[in-house]
Amino acid sequence: MLGCCPELRGQLDIRYIAYPRPRREIVALVGDARQGCPNLVLDPANHAFVNAEQFHRFGDRLHCTDTKVIVDYLAKRYGALVAHF
Repeated sequence: MLGCCPELRGQLDIRYIAYPRPRREIVALVGDARQGCPNLVLDPANHAFVNAEQFHRFGDRLHCTDTKVIVDYLAKRYGALVAHF
């Protein structure tokens, strides 16, 4: 998605995390149970733009590792291309 929509890179806080676990940076944001990638982590200001039932909650953040849900969010929130799965 980011390859097709490079303008998203300037609108998102994108971090590339090394493969080996534990992925400390992700664990700090969402806990150790769901440290898979990709992982869309939303601060409370963006919760209104999602169906919270499709996300997991950790503290005051919502997060999701489902690629389809992530692509749908980016398409709706930022007008990015819609993927065809």
